[in-house]
Formats: sequence, C-alpha cells, structure tokens
Amino acid sequence: MNKDGIVEVAENENANELLQQEHYYPFGMGIKGEWKFVQPQIGGVNAYQYNGKELNEDFGLNWNDYEARWYDASIGRWNAVDPLAEDYLPWSGYNYVLGNPIKLVDPDGKAPQWIPSIRSTSDRKGKKVVLVAEEGDNASTLAEYLNTSQENANKLWDSRYERSTNPFSSKDKQLVVDGPSENFKAVEDMATHFANNTDKYNSTGFMSEKNYNCAESAFACSKNESPRYKKELNPNTLADMLRNESLAQRRGAEGSYENVSKSPSLWTAGRTVVRFGDKSTKQSSHYATYLGTNKSGTPYFWTKNGGSRNPQIMTLEEIKKVYPYVEIQGNGGKKGEGYYNHESTK
Repeated sequence: MNKDGIVEVAENENANELLQQEHYYPFGMGIKGEWKFVQPQIGGVNAYQYNGKELNEDFGLNWNDYEARWYDASIGRWNAVDPLAEDYLPWSGYNYVLGNPIKLVDPDGKAPQWIPSIRSTSDRKGKKVVLVAEEGDNASTLAEYLNTSQENANKLWDSRYERSTNPFSSKDKQLVVDGPSENFKAVEDMATHFANNTDKYNSTGFMSEKNYNCAESAFACSKNESPRYKKELNPNTLADMLRNESLAQRRGAEGSYENVSKSPSLWTAGRTVVRFGDKSTKQSSHYATYLGTNKSGTPYFWTKNGGSRNPQIMTLEEIKKVYPYVEIQGNGGKKGEGYYNHESTK
C-alpha cells in the first residue's frame, strides 16, 4: 500500500492494492467467477461481507450472523421464525426484507422502526412532530417506538394518513402519524418558537439576546414542558440533577431521574435525556433528547447545538461532526451509559 489515496488494481500481486473482491446476488449469495480472489493480508480474509455481516462458514453452512437470527443467503431466508411474526401475518416468519432486497435492508433480523420529522401545522402558525413509517411498520412497532400502551398506539395508527414527498408526482408518498403530545409537546414548542422567532437564532454564533442551550432543551423535554427560552442551563448542573434527587427537586425537576441506559425498551422518543461527555476529560459537553432508532440502526436526536443555534433533528453521526470530541457517556464518563428518564416518563 502506497497510501496515495488511489486503489491500484494490477496483475502483479505485489503491486495490487485490492485486497479482497466480492460480488453478490440481490439476496446476498456470493457470485463465483475468475475475478474472485483474496490477496494475502494481515488477519486473513475479511469475513464481514454482505451488508457488513459476518459470514460463518462452519460445517459448510455459510450463514450470516445478524444478531437476532442467522441468515441463509443461498435461499434468501432466515433459519428461525421472526420473533415478531404475529405482526406480519401476511408474510412467512422466515422471509427476508419482505422479499425485496433491492429496496430494503435488515440490520439485525428484527422489526422496522419509525423516523421522526418536523412539519408545519395546518394553519401554518406552528410546527408539529410527524412519524414516518418504514416498510413493515404498524401499530405494534408504533407502541414500541413511543413506549406507550398498545391501546394508545392503535388509536394513533387508526389516524394515520399519507403525505406527498414530491409535488410533481402523486406516487411519491409517505405513511405518517402525528406524534402524540405526551411525547413531543416540548419538541413542538421549540420548533414553533424557532419558526416564529428566527431573528433570535443565528448560525454564526452571534445573537441579539440570550437564548436557551442544549442542557435547557434536554431538561425541558425530559418533563415535556416548554424550555425557559432565555435560560442557559449549565451542563454540569444537569449532570448533577441526573444523579441527585434532592438537587433535581430544588432545580424544579419535581422528581428524580432514572438511569435507563441498560434498558433500551425504556428509551422514550421525545423524553429520554442523552448525555454526551468529552472523550478526554469525561466532563458533560452536550445534551440531546432521544427520538428513536430507524430500521437501519440510525439513532435520531432532538438537539440544540449552542445558545445561538436553532433546535433540530440530527443523527448521531451528524452530532459528532459538530462535536467531534464527544461521545455518549453516563455520569462520570461511564461508557455504555448516558440515557436518563425523568420520573414523569411512564
């Protein structure tokens, strides 16, 4: 490897920088051919191939490890029944991506998720959260996403509607559900405040008056209340509140926080506080609000990146581009933690 940024393909084995080449049929089975080769390399063959999943060749089975289940690409089927098969009665419990590998992916063998979005209210005076359904989403996945009862999710599902994503085509539509106020009141208030007060938000970092910051935004979402728009809450103060019930009550939290980092099923869209700590110092550096994880495994957050910036929905990778020195951490810099629910989150 000459590290010039260009991958050289040459007949001379010593000059060839292409270490391994794989081609696949749509459902993931490898295509054999004269081009197929593997250059000698440190660590041997890269087993993480189709969809980035490890190919296990034990006993000649050639199955891919998708965490929840094993996948057999030679037949385009799972080797075990979907644990959520009852939610997909029209489909075989062994189906892979509903039979459509060109359009869909399945990162872990589990069910799809919902994607949060912001849109204008019908009177154009405010903003609201809408949840965009992915292929296979239904009332059951909605209940799981919102951490709510199946009864509540059924009512929301019954109110679903389509919205156009292309004004020039009637075919380009999304199935959406309006986000419930018990999850997203704070988020919608902040989105509306920005839409009606754009002069108070400046991407250059300058502003005409004091505005709220990331910690105040997350604190407000945890209680599902409007933030104090001219209040910057010290990130370290919020960190203390997450671990100290008496301080949380003195600061007006009206209750304590629970560390739910080890229980993803309790992470609640629009309510769960996410702490980002400095990789080196472990100090609290940023806060955001969890908004769910989509089918491809991408987590979404409601974040306000500084007092002068507007609040917005961002993925974890987008947040890391703004704050490259942070990672999700629990108090004290504990890795594998960082998710907290206010006791009002049921």
